[in-house]
Amino acid sequence: MAKGAPRLTILQGLGVLQDKKSRQFFLSAMQDSDREIRLAGIWCLMRISSAKDAELMLSQSRKEKGWGRIKATAYCFELAEKLAKNGQSKEAKGIYIKIKKSHSEKQDAYLRESADRGLAQLQ
Repeated sequence: MAKGAPRLTILQGLGVLQDKKSRQFFLSAMQDSDREIRLAGIWCLMRISSAKDAELMLSQSRKEKGWGRIKATAYCFELAEKLAKNGQSKEAKGIYIKIKKSHSEKQDAYLRESADRGLAQLQ
């Protein structure tokens, strides 16, 4: 299996193509020791609108630190938006609610506000 930059390039290409058959590859990327590979895995799952992996994506976003946490959470927001546009409001609502509950630190107030706005748009 490719590692490092070649693996990242492969992930990005499959994500751009929204290749649903590569779901397992995306999931394995989320377990990589390289932050960029993990984030690419989350991004790819978001690109294929993988509602069944939302909880795993949210869990991974909570494990990340600093910039990685910000990016991973942003991909969860993007997934919620895509699901809502695809008529999967229930799944989108679940993501917004979980973001609100799991990002309770003072510095995460903007995430809770963003989740509230997403929930309001679902009404």
